[in-house]
Amino acid sequence: MFFDRARARGDGPFLSAKHDGAWRAITWREAADRVCLMAEALRGLGLKDGDRVALVSENRPEWCLADLAIMAAGLVTVPTYIT
Repeated sequence: MFFDRARARGDGPFLSAKHDGAWRAITWREAADRVCLMAEALRGLGLKDGDRVALVSENRPEWCLADLAIMAAGLVTVPTYIT
């Protein structure tokens, strides 16, 4: 569903975050590209369908992108929090 929505929304904003005091949007297209690259990298590490991947991060756009990449690679996210 994510990739279908990314195709439909293209250059529209997906997520926004502050960088150097200014808000910057990540587009749907940019997010989908990042998710694909990360999913391919996870598979390149030898992970297989159903393998678990621990995700440790503060609340930030990269957490969402990593979670989507893990799922896109057929893996299972094991979320952990730093608090």
